[in-house]
Amino acid sequence: MARKLISLFLLLLFAPVISSADGLSDVLSVCKIELRDGRTIEGVVWVAQGGYNRYYDTNGFYIRLNPKTEKIVLFNTDFYAIQPYKGIVELSPTEKSGWGLSAKKKDWFENPRIYYLHDITSERYQTANATELTVTADTLDSSIVLKRDIVHHNVYELLDYIPVFTEVPRDLYLGQVISLQPLRVSTKDVERFELVLEPSQKWLDQIASAAAEWTRKHQLEENFEVPFPTWFHQIMKEKEKYKDLFKPWDF
Repeated sequence: MARKLISLFLLLLFAPVISSADGLSDVLSVCKIELRDGRTIEGVVWVAQGGYNRYYDTNGFYIRLNPKTEKIVLFNTDFYAIQPYKGIVELSPTEKSGWGLSAKKKDWFENPRIYYLHDITSERYQTANATELTVTADTLDSSIVLKRDIVHHNVYELLDYIPVFTEVPRDLYLGQVISLQPLRVSTKDVERFELVLEPSQKWLDQIASAAAEWTRKHQLEENFEVPFPTWFHQIMKEKEKYKDLFKPWDF
């Protein structure tokens, strides 16, 4: 298996975000994966780990077409699905984008190298070391203004498989599942990957059961402050509320 690291340096403009005293919860999603051999797999993937960052550091995909051409697509509220062999990102069930829509570029995708990006910024690196803050004074129209730039360093593990849970995880701790082992779906076999916006009743029942079990397990723990994960399909129903927590990075 391929396990590599990639770092990204993101320059942000300071803006307020929505969060709570307990920080951000983990974000999970039901996913649907269409394989090149015609099979379909449904399961659960991690969209982002929670914590006390200003916004979510999300997982996604890294596609290398040739030594000079590479694309990074991160999960956010503008992501619906990706077709890596066609170079297409679906922004919604009716809207497509991506670098493969041009007829001149279709031959680029005959043999791409496809990696799943697993964000490990908060998992293995201290948040304090992941963010650099620069404050400078400047003048604008004879007034002194304060400019605040924040550079956030993201670190990703490059996997040649997508870790997919075949049932809703119940024993979660710091972005990890204690006992349930994920199915490893090879990225080279993926024709289309989708974050499901309307899960079937089967998945909704599992989510409700896991949430009830989480509450029963932790309600007597006075100092337990880790919230049950938020689900991507719930976020998309309140997209405006969460838009500042998911940055629409365009690489």
